[in-house]
Amino acid sequence: MWMPRMAHRPAGRRRMIQTSFSRNTMVIGGNYYNSDYNNNHRNAVVAGVGGGGGGIRWYNNNANVGCHKKKKSFFGSPSSSSLSMSSSADVTTKTNNSNSANTKTTNAKNNNRKNDIPPQFQEKKEDVIVQSKVVEGGNWNIDSPLEWTTTFGRRSKEYDARVKEIATNNTAGVDYVGKTKVPAVTVVDTVEGARRVMKLLMKCPPEMFHACDTEVMDIDLKKVGPVGNGIVTCISVYSGPDMDYGEGPGTVLWVDNLDGAYGVLQEFKEFLESPQHQKVWHNYGFDRHVLWNEGIDVQGFGGDTMHMARLYDTSRLTTAGGYSLEALTDTLLKRRKTPMKEIFGKPRLRKDGTPGSIIDLPAIEDIQRDENLRANWIVYSAYDAEGTWLLREELQ
Repeated sequence: MWMPRMAHRPAGRRRMIQTSFSRNTMVIGGNYYNSDYNNNHRNAVVAGVGGGGGGIRWYNNNANVGCHKKKKSFFGSPSSSSLSMSSSADVTTKTNNSNSANTKTTNAKNNNRKNDIPPQFQEKKEDVIVQSKVVEGGNWNIDSPLEWTTTFGRRSKEYDARVKEIATNNTAGVDYVGKTKVPAVTVVDTVEGARRVMKLLMKCPPEMFHACDTEVMDIDLKKVGPVGNGIVTCISVYSGPDMDYGEGPGTVLWVDNLDGAYGVLQEFKEFLESPQHQKVWHNYGFDRHVLWNEGIDVQGFGGDTMHMARLYDTSRLTTAGGYSLEALTDTLLKRRKTPMKEIFGKPRLRKDGTPGSIIDLPAIEDIQRDENLRANWIVYSAYDAEGTWLLREELQ
């Protein structure tokens, strides 16, 4: 950013000029424009970056000061309408509608300088000057300029139209809703069960931490990210050793969101969006995005153990295996999260039919639907939440 030379100017005035440039500066057409508010007056500082025509002009409701840069020129402070300037500087005081209606212009030449003010900084009766134009086929509504942000980053309409079909495409035809029992885990796969648990969650005190983790299908993280991609198949929540979701204190809540349980996740929208309930995550950005895809705006951020671990030990990338949940639970908790490939991986067969060294991992939805793998899958995903909660306790 171009700045005028200030070495020969008083320290107080130097700080004033620097401060004015430090707030909301935009680069427009080769010049730096800065809008600031001082004593409820709208000010604009325009600093030219050209050669001989460069300089600073300060515009204020009470005063219009124009000073072109010269050697050893003196810039007065615009903090009040009474400005101290050198004799070479032209000063114009312009009328303020509310406070100085009777003030008259003292220099007619500087009256014309208001035409030099960029349109976005000119004084208007309207609160907002709309210069953008609506593009045919676009998503911007001139009557509600921020409406487009309500769905920004979510799945496309075409993708959303297929989500239910994908999430309920159980080719095996196995009905497992209400039939899965896993020790130390409260499985919720019905709306009735979700509403019962929700009453317990919403009564939790604000100082309680709830560690959460999601599992996602229909996403290839080697090719795309979570913004607008993927479908949440389940979510796990662990709220500490004293929380009882129905299967006894210290259990993990596991919420199904596939097949006959599709849509149960939405029953927890109020909890996930509650700023009064602190949620802890591991790699929060991923879970935040995939839940946003489901129409859930997660609030109540209570921490991200991946970033907490980075602050705790910045050398782990080279000395302790990095910041994955697997590595952190191993070194800090001595309860290593077992990787999916070790539990659910299957050796790829060679041409002769014998198992090879390459391990293939079935799709998330196939694991969750498989009668023989489902219980282990629930235990696996539930420990993600429990391990995250324990890591927060260790790292806080």
